[in-house]
Amino acid sequence: MNVAKMLRSSKFLLGTVFTVAGLLMSGCGSSGTEETAVVVPASPVMALFAGNVGEYGNADGTGSGARFNYPNAVAADSTGNVYVSDTYNNTIRKITPAGVVTTLAGNAVQPSGYVNNIGAAARFDEPRGIATFGNYVYVADSQNNAIRQIDITTGEVTTLAGADTVDIGTATDGTGTAARFDFPYALAIN
Repeated sequence: MNVAKMLRSSKFLLGTVFTVAGLLMSGCGSSGTEETAVVVPASPVMALFAGNVGEYGNADGTGSGARFNYPNAVAADSTGNVYVSDTYNNTIRKITPAGVVTTLAGNAVQPSGYVNNIGAAARFDEPRGIATFGNYVYVADSQNNAIRQIDITTGEVTTLAGADTVDIGTATDGTGTAARFDFPYALAIN
């Protein structure tokens, strides 16, 4: 049976395909007289980083001691910290490489809102998309129809674009708060 037929055959498992591919690649560039070991890639390992499966809430802590309520998106900074939009807690959380979770901005025990301020005094309403660039975290504050900016060194939240106004459903180009969004959901940095 030739290699093409083997790869098309449903009798071969994925591991066999990796082995065949490894054999083909290991033979490339060799004289054919030497034996080459085939290394089959190990299965990826998934491990809990923060929070606990099936348990929700709002708690800063380390690893499984932390609690989230609908973590929606994540982004990492250049030092390995991970930022999470904790949507139903209306907060932005920070996770260090050691798994220590703290609340960077927003306050889960206060009502949602639209307040530019520092740390727990700031308010969000269902933050979803998140991205990082330099010393800033950018947040798609969905129910507030705004893109918010958080200084990661101070925790200060400001509005980059859009505003919580009665213009819901109206998309308008503009600068800063003159721009209008309708439920921004995701972000990317160019």
